[in-house]
Amino acid sequence: MRTEKQDSSKEKGDTLGARLAKARREKGFTQAGLSREIGIPQNLISQYETHKKRLYADVLARLAMKLNVSTDELLGIKPVLDKRAVPPRLRILRRLEKIYELPPATQVHVLRCLDLLIEGGMGRKPRRQKNPR
Repeated sequence: MRTEKQDSSKEKGDTLGARLAKARREKGFTQAGLSREIGIPQNLISQYETHKKRLYADVLARLAMKLNVSTDELLGIKPVLDKRAVPPRLRILRRLEKIYELPPATQVHVLRCLDLLIEGGMGRKPRRQKNPR
């Protein structure tokens, strides 16, 4: 017997079967074509996508490899982000790009200000800058 929660999650497409079907279509495979590639009957692909059969780990691994996705992606596991690996924010990058559009003398002043702010934010005493005049 299905619960209301299970039905609503399947409607959202947030199930293993829905993720498998989406990955298969994105890679241009039919169910029959994918089944031939990994050596299982086509009806099993259909049953996996419609939640009539559960995937064994070895079949999940073969599907992931053939579809060039991770098993975590198919299972819907969200990756844990390493804060050190997070790329700089796009907003900051856009602002830095605008610095390049400034006249060279203004760029020097802006970059000195940034250096002072960064050093101060890191707990260091700011270096004394020579007066550019």
